[in-house]
Amino acid sequence: MSIWKKPARLAAPLVLVAGGLIIGLVVGGGQTAIGTETQQATNAVLDSPDSRLADMVPQAAFVNVADSVGPTVVFIEATRAQDNPHTQAQGQDQNGRFQDFFEDFFGRQPELDEEEGQEDGDGEDFDFQNEARSQGSGVLISDDGYVLTNAHVVAELDPRTATLKLASRVQVTLQDDRLYDAEIIGADLGTDIALLKIDGRRLPFAPLGDSEQLRVGEWVMAIGAPFGLQNTVSAGIVSAIGRANLQGMRTPYQDFVQTDAAINPGNSGGPLVNLHGEIIGINTAIATGGGFNPSFNGVGFAVPVNMARRVTDQLREHGRVIRGYLGVQVRSLDRDLRDAYDLAPRARGAIISTVNEGGPAEAAGVEEGDIVLGVDGERLEGQQDFLQRIASHGPGDAVELEIVRPAANDGDSDRSITVTLTERPPESEIIAEQLGFGAGGPPEEQPSEEDPFDLESSSAQALGFRVTALTNQLRRQLEIPAGIDGVVVTDVAEASPAARVGIQPGDVIRRVRTNVESVEQFDAEIGGFGPGDAVPLRVYSRRQSASIFLALRMPVPR
Repeated sequence: MSIWKKPARLAAPLVLVAGGLIIGLVVGGGQTAIGTETQQATNAVLDSPDSRLADMVPQAAFVNVADSVGPTVVFIEATRAQDNPHTQAQGQDQNGRFQDFFEDFFGRQPELDEEEGQEDGDGEDFDFQNEARSQGSGVLISDDGYVLTNAHVVAELDPRTATLKLASRVQVTLQDDRLYDAEIIGADLGTDIALLKIDGRRLPFAPLGDSEQLRVGEWVMAIGAPFGLQNTVSAGIVSAIGRANLQGMRTPYQDFVQTDAAINPGNSGGPLVNLHGEIIGINTAIATGGGFNPSFNGVGFAVPVNMARRVTDQLREHGRVIRGYLGVQVRSLDRDLRDAYDLAPRARGAIISTVNEGGPAEAAGVEEGDIVLGVDGERLEGQQDFLQRIASHGPGDAVELEIVRPAANDGDSDRSITVTLTERPPESEIIAEQLGFGAGGPPEEQPSEEDPFDLESSSAQALGFRVTALTNQLRRQLEIPAGIDGVVVTDVAEASPAARVGIQPGDVIRRVRTNVESVEQFDAEIGGFGPGDAVPLRVYSRRQSASIFLALRMPVPR
């Protein structure tokens, strides 16, 4: 009998509800539009400022932001002369996972004949100047016409001359269709930020927020001109903060805000705003599946506004960004590198992969392979933290580096090195050098030698790759720069430890515990590691045109 108690207790309320509905029909004079009455009551609740439901639904906030910020977002069209539309920067990865769109973010114009400067096909009677055009977005940040956007919207790196080529003409269209010619105040490749100026007064502008206050999960909105569709608004959340080391991105200073708000070609340079209508980022890149048709995949990146603010302040004052220069290239410490160098599990910092010849670091005694754990008495959080701290200093400043120097035989050696910074060269020169331009090219032709693969070693097969001696013939074939010595990777097994960290055929293993000069030395170094050990490697990556430090863990037999 007890199993019927709960339904019996529910019966009375159900009868009362049914009776109430019947009474409602009678009192309503037989009207059938019950839904109308219910809808009116619901609307009244939603419109009530005291309603909890209204506080939970953010539609009004989105509408208010679109109304207030929309008029501050501009459409940008840039034109620049193009010597050779078919030329592509050496080493630039068009199929990388992360696309910063220096080349193809805005779609390609019809290709022109190299010699005649004419479009392929008909129209042979016309002789147009060979021009490249790009479109993007921007946002007004002052009532007198300063516009914040991306550098790649209005400028292009020419790696052959190591210069930044600014657009010859930039036009800015406001939401109300007013058109202005814009002056490029400055463009910074280090952060992909540019500052423009139009001749206007009492213009609408958006306030700059504080990206340090951002929290993952916070609502944000992206406003811009995707595919040329001006004044398009999309919404999402902050998916992550502090994103860095994105493959294919050439900007050295990366601290991106990641969002799932829809960002597409043409959004570049537009604002990412919070629900207070404040700019918290400048939309810059998206993650793609590769190829020449990038589009929204739910993973977009914006330069945090605090970084953009520091850059624009310098662009206004100097027309360029002045940064301190240490003269090194670094990468972040990961777990395997910490294990390989017997560092504490929670150690954070950066490992020096390259010390530039003649730079301040070399003069102060910094060496390749040094591990920087602190700057000026403060512990580092990682590679980007290190770069930002150095960049925050000016030329002539002295910085103290807390360094661990792994020694071949005597264990690690802690030391403090003080370096006096100089002025960082233009980012265009640094990026061009990383792309392999200006390095003097491959060495002179040498007589043909023995089959380069006769000296192949298989000692690293447990790690998933093989190597052979770096002969002059291989150096020419692979275009390995002079000064890069070691052994060449000839084969990499799929799903192996080597493949997982990105080692590819043609890469050069330059160092294990010590510098590698022969296959025999490489074999001896690898032979000193046992199952489960982390093996430190210094590798020249042909894909990145740079030397990097990696660590691979020796497999444990099952």
